[in-house]
Amino acid sequence: MEREGLFDDLVAVLHRAALDPAGWQDFSDNLELAFGGSKISLHGVDAGTGSIFLSATSGFAPEFFRPYADYYHSINPFMQASVAIPHGMARVSPQDLPDEFLIQTEFYNDWLRPQEDLFSAVALKSRPAGSRSLVLAMNIRRRDRASFEPELVNLLNRLEPHISHAFHVGEVVAALSHRANLPPDAAMQASVEGGVIETDERRMVLWADAGALMLQGGLLRISILGQLSFADEQVQAWAERICVADERRQPVSAGLPQQVRIGRDWTVRHLRFQGAVSSPTFNRGSRDKSSLGNHHVFVISRVGPSQPLLQVVSRLYGLSGAEAAVAMAIAEGLSTAEIAMARQVSIHTVRNQIRVVLQKMEARTRSDVARMLVQATGSRSS
Repeated sequence: MEREGLFDDLVAVLHRAALDPAGWQDFSDNLELAFGGSKISLHGVDAGTGSIFLSATSGFAPEFFRPYADYYHSINPFMQASVAIPHGMARVSPQDLPDEFLIQTEFYNDWLRPQEDLFSAVALKSRPAGSRSLVLAMNIRRRDRASFEPELVNLLNRLEPHISHAFHVGEVVAALSHRANLPPDAAMQASVEGGVIETDERRMVLWADAGALMLQGGLLRISILGQLSFADEQVQAWAERICVADERRQPVSAGLPQQVRIGRDWTVRHLRFQGAVSSPTFNRGSRDKSSLGNHHVFVISRVGPSQPLLQVVSRLYGLSGAEAAVAMAIAEGLSTAEIAMARQVSIHTVRNQIRVVLQKMEARTRSDVARMLVQATGSRSS
């Protein structure tokens, strides 16, 4: 029988987590307390990039967490399986990771087994918000498997609508709050080609839009613990100096440029503001008071042909910056849903923008828009 009052208590915490990312850590802690000995993790999964981001944990001893961050996350078969599991329904690990396979892995024998013989897992993936989902995974001791698994599956299935709703609301609130704090020109640069990443003073990611995530593995890295780094050593040194100076309460601008180049094609611009809303996907935990301090925003944008072309399209057809970006996305063959995901706006907004683009360009179809932009590109380069 489900623990008395637990469901209502967890729903109340999820209602808070929808608007306060710190609530996700409390949600994880409450589950761990109710199912003693279980180890809980919340992590974000991005379907577009296959990236996994650890967000909150409960129950893992510190001596096990550090080697996980250093090595074992890279061979964790549960994390890799979470990318492929279906949305909206709790699953037990043998459905995706058979017991006979698990007991042969280095991950189980060297990392799970020493922790009270953690053997099974129950996982739930939220319904997606854009390309991202939140995965709740509960590792269970072998001796608790028979009693905990059925109860957890039932509980998580009942909680799923509340978990998915809280995650969706949190992502929307974070995106709107973040964009509202960006200068208009920075928001425009990021919406055309590139992305925006918000970090705390230790470069722990608090928010990253879809454009930034698409750059991961190339221009930038986000570690399993959520720390941002840049592939370019000089840019990485610049970002480290900015954050170290701020952590020591030194003037950030002293001797440091606010914008640097990555090769010939990209720029990274640094902005700073205080008290931004962070994302549940990247939340670094409610216990960390540094998250209340200054936040750093890195706006990554492409330089060269794409930005002047946007201005040309806007001028030729009387389009706003957002409408010109939508027109260019149409020419690239993106669907309405893909444009909405890339620009972090609703499908309804994109549909309205497409209607305006067709009217202003006097085009009957999307194909007409693509043809006209190809002609505009050719006339500009000739």
